[in-house]
Amino acid sequence: MNRVVLNEKGLVDIYGACEGLCVQDSYEAYVHYQQKVNGQEAVCGCLWAAVASECLSVDV
Repeated sequence: MNRVVLNEKGLVDIYGACEGLCVQDSYEAYVHYQQKVNGQEAVCGCLWAAVASECLSVDV
């Protein structure tokens, strides 16, 4: 995964997300929308994935 990287503090940074991305005027505006590190949508998705992977390893 090249979008999830350990930073200098040993914590995970998630790259490539657009916080609050809404409908854009054009495709060009959409694909060039400013990305940020640790956008809320990306962090949430990674947290859900971590929970799901933990649930798969537990006998219910």
